[in-house]
Amino acid sequence: MSWSITFEQPNDLLVVKTTGDINYQQLKQMTKETFMAAKYNGASKVLGDHRALAVNVSKYDVYRLPRDLIEEGVSFPEKVAILYSEEAFKKEDFQFFEVTASNVGMQVELFTDPVAAREWLGATS
Repeated sequence: MSWSITFEQPNDLLVVKTTGDINYQQLKQMTKETFMAAKYNGASKVLGDHRALAVNVSKYDVYRLPRDLIEEGVSFPEKVAILYSEEAFKKEDFQFFEVTASNVGMQVELFTDPVAAREWLGATS
């Protein structure tokens, strides 16, 4: 599992791109680093490109991720767009995360189209 984080200053946007298989500890670490980088760079929006990611976590892990981040004092960006593949191994995990994250105050939307994700974020470059 690997990830890269880039900041698009004109769009006030942090982009994280992931590849490979991911377990819960890696998912939590990647999310934490991404949100901390967003705060450090003053980015209020995050685009997570997880189209090449194989998620290997339980439903309970998906449920607890936003809560664990809150317990660790991680602040959430204003908006988070998640790109995933229609052929994703556990597409329902992305959908479940969207619900659980919104239950703790995160504004999260799922997309399969990168243009639509950027439009929703207001970052069209």
